[in-house]
Amino acid sequence: MDKAQSNLLRNTVTRCRQLLEASIFDVLEGQFGIHRDGTIEDEARMSHLSPEDRSYRHEVVSSLEHKRAAGFDPRSAVAELVREAAF
Repeated sequence: MDKAQSNLLRNTVTRCRQLLEASIFDVLEGQFGIHRDGTIEDEARMSHLSPEDRSYRHEVVSSLEHKRAAGFDPRSAVAELVREAAF
């Protein structure tokens, strides 16, 4: 693979990751009430979620709480979670 192909591949992969991360942010915020700034909406407002989705949301919130306990600020905890999910 020459330099031009390598650069094209790297740029394509980077753009795909950015799109995936943006989609994950959108789902967390729009469906699960977990915002980019780290704000987590009250579970009572999530009446639209199925039992399976509520379970998934609990796992995500638990993961965010773990990251915050490890020293991440709320915004960074959400960003880290999204990076991990995209990876």
